[in-house]
Amino acid sequence: MSKTLDMDEANIASMIAAMEGYMEDVKEVAPAVALDHSTAALKNANKYLVALLVAVERRNMAERQTPPFSLKKGRQAPA
Repeated sequence: MSKTLDMDEANIASMIAAMEGYMEDVKEVAPAVALDHSTAALKNANKYLVALLVAVERRNMAERQTPPFSLKKGRQAPA
């Protein structure tokens, strides 16, 4: 019986050590993963904002009924 208890204690100690090692690995990796997630979210937000700006500019152009610039040399877009 004593041998079984020693074995169980050794297994538990081994599992605790493994979990502590795992937690240290997580502490090292977690900031990089969080940064990756934040970067992805910012890229998505940037795409959304660019699309929104394009939509607003298109609406403004439609209201003015003029292109934002002319391809002919020497002509400027109205202000």
